[in-house]
Amino acid sequence: MQEPETSIIDKLQPYINNIFDKPYHSAFTENFSTFILINQISKIYLCGVATDSCILKTAIDSFERGIEPVIIKDACFSHGGQQAHDAGIFLL
Repeated sequence: MQEPETSIIDKLQPYINNIFDKPYHSAFTENFSTFILINQISKIYLCGVATDSCILKTAIDSFERGIEPVIIKDACFSHGGQQAHDAGIFLL
């Protein structure tokens, strides 16, 4: 939950417009949810660590809000290892 683990890599810096803190499994915090609503976003692309928990939870929350979740599976993994990642991908 701190630098350097939370740093955005240099290659992605040009694409950053907004950053939202995610203190729990889902990205759908109050600030993020408000941003999605105000900007009428209908599709989000997900990647990150913990395919079997954080990515899965955010994808489900997105789907339940009528927002299409797209998983970039080559940019995801799980701290639980390959089996946990594969289980998350299977469920997604």
